[in-house]
Amino acid sequence: MRYLLSHESQLFIRQNTLSIPALKRAAEWQGEEAVAHPSRFHMYRETIPTFMLYTELNVSAEELLRIRQELKLYWSQIDDLETVCRRLEETVPPPSNTV
Repeated sequence: MRYLLSHESQLFIRQNTLSIPALKRAAEWQGEEAVAHPSRFHMYRETIPTFMLYTELNVSAEELLRIRQELKLYWSQIDDLETVCRRLEETVPPPSNTV
């Protein structure tokens, strides 16, 4: 585990894959890369501050799994949006408005 989290290993990930390393120093490294990254590869730097925990959605882990399953059906074009939304409304209760 120590090796996988080491700078050496994380830098290898940064230089040879399209994955974002977990180690900030490796993620921000600049230099010669073995793979060509897309022009907006570093956009993650702009989006990471907007990330939130799923608990902030006010849904349980079980409800989140159900939502994910329904969305997979939509993304794979097995079901249309109306069908997925209808099933979600039936299976996932609306959030409570307690503040």
